[in-house]
Amino acid sequence: MSTATFQYLRYTSAYFVFIIQALAVADAVTFRNCLVTMRPQTTKSELPSRDAVRRKIENCFVDYLDQLRADISAAPGNVSALWDLWTAKHTSTPYLGLLLQWIQVDGDKWVFRNEVGAFREIFGKHSGINLGRYLILLLDRVGVTSKTHSKVRHLSLHVTSVTISDFLTQDGAFEQ
Repeated sequence: MSTATFQYLRYTSAYFVFIIQALAVADAVTFRNCLVTMRPQTTKSELPSRDAVRRKIENCFVDYLDQLRADISAAPGNVSALWDLWTAKHTSTPYLGLLLQWIQVDGDKWVFRNEVGAFREIFGKHSGINLGRYLILLLDRVGVTSKTHSKVRHLSLHVTSVTISDFLTQDGAFEQ
């Protein structure tokens, strides 16, 4: 891969992630013409395709998760998790967000870490059982929990419209 191709792929991938553009734009003639206008010596083979951008984003995400797992595993203490549910305004799509916090120790230096552990679309009922499954799946994915261990210190759920009691008993999973 040439330096120019690498740079195009790097910056266009960042553009699609941070500006929240559809990946189909990468193959749009107008977008490709903009890239060529900014660097006239660009060849067609140097321009990133939608598939190349998608692969780059996926690979960066895998690298992020690998590093996150390694950092959590190396943490001497436990991890606190804050999670929240919300619905996208125009699509009514429900999402679960997970924020992880822990202390990282480098020699005699302590550093407070605060990382996004997950951002996931939720399918099915918003019952205690279904949301619990999602939470465990996401905590397992980042290495906070597994079948053999748990580094969970504290879980916090931000709830605005129901009480915790309502949330846990809405499907009868946890009877009082």
